[in-house]
Amino acid sequence: MERIKLFPISFFALVLGFVGFALAIQKAEHLLYFPSIISSSSIVSGILWFSIGITISISAIYLMKIIFFYSVFKSEYNHPIKINFYPIIAKTLLIYSIIFLESNISLSKTLWILGALLQFIFSIKIISSWMCMNFDIKQINPSWFIPIVGSVIVPITGVAHGFTELSWFFFSGGLIWWLILFIFVLFRIIFQNKLEEKFLPTLYILFAPPSIAFISTVKLTGELTDFGRILYHISLLCFIQRPRPERINFKI
Repeated sequence: MERIKLFPISFFALVLGFVGFALAIQKAEHLLYFPSIISSSSIVSGILWFSIGITISISAIYLMKIIFFYSVFKSEYNHPIKINFYPIIAKTLLIYSIIFLESNISLSKTLWILGALLQFIFSIKIISSWMCMNFDIKQINPSWFIPIVGSVIVPITGVAHGFTELSWFFFSGGLIWWLILFIFVLFRIIFQNKLEEKFLPTLYILFAPPSIAFISTVKLTGELTDFGRILYHISLLCFIQRPRPERINFKI
């Protein structure tokens, strides 16, 4: 039980990684070469079911933490840094909505509604804390983009399910807060306290908001616009300027 008590919300990042990988394999299935003895659909299904198993397992463990150690959960939920990891739950549901869009549209719609609702709740909670609490500049880091990315994921299947105006609402909110946080994060990294070594990998999050926003603009407008191109190339630039391994000295 002690391990459950110390089980962190950041473990949902593992869930997000597996679900994102399942989505990537699904979308790239026609580009990949699989041995003829194994069908590509079987491989994609296997990866998807493995991701679902990881999702259920980690969700069950964290639910036990909420039930048996509510005070610890409440402390984590009110933490200025750890709270940014809770929207991962909403993002996971939204990505599952994308995965099931073609195979089970009713399930996809249900997952989208749940994901969008959680995303809205977490966004209101987190953004309100940003405006009402006194944060130190050294507390901001790229993990603050996590709740923002969720908002720009919403339109990807939201438009397909007929929630076009609501998708624009989430997209607009996510985009404006991405621009604001992007400036603050760069200010902290360049002019203030440098990121701690353990937070350096979070710099890879910098190219996530514009890249996903690019996909959302295509879904919202139905075409590749000049604004979409700008978002795509901003993301590409952030990826090219990502931290190089030789610049990061990890302690092993």
